[in-house]
Amino acid sequence: SAIPGRLVTLPIHPGQEQQVLRHGILETVDFVSEMAYDNFCHFPPTDPPCRHSTLEFSDLIVRHLTSLGLDTSKILLGLPFYGRDMQNGEAKTYAELLEMAMSERGYNGGDEVSGFSFNGPRTLAQKVDLASRSNLGGVMIWEVGQDAPLVAADDDGDEDDEEERSLLASVWTAARQPAGRLRRKRQNKRRNNKQEL
Repeated sequence: SAIPGRLVTLPIHPGQEQQVLRHGILETVDFVSEMAYDNFCHFPPTDPPCRHSTLEFSDLIVRHLTSLGLDTSKILLGLPFYGRDMQNGEAKTYAELLEMAMSERGYNGGDEVSGFSFNGPRTLAQKVDLASRSNLGGVMIWEVGQDAPLVAADDDGDEDDEEERSLLASVWTAARQPAGRLRRKRQNKRRNNKQEL
């Protein structure tokens, strides 16, 4: 620990990594939290619709960190538990977005609803896998109070569908898997789909 008996972390926006290196910050903190969200058409520069926290954006950040030679074991990949309107950037919690999806047509586990972009359980699981495969120190969540609540098991003993929609539950499940397992699972699924054609 940078300070005995204390945990010291520093959040940064993508693009501030050079300052971390220049000022020797990694030696003075336990973790740097890379806020891999709120990318409202900034990188790469595009016009709306803007998806503020894609898996591709997180992958780009991780590759950039690796190219700089940073000690990735001290880097936490930031995960958003909220979404943004793809046109104007308005924010809504994941719980609000899930409620909107359920009232409109049901939730299919995707990353968009009513013009809002967010990270659903599958995308967050993939980001946790990315952090694990890249030997990052872990992940950081902003912020857990925006998640959908966990729901107890149904009367028949089966898990309720909403439990599977909790982002924290998805992150926890993915964090307990071996690195690369989700990636191999997706590749096998694609292979099987091609074989069926």
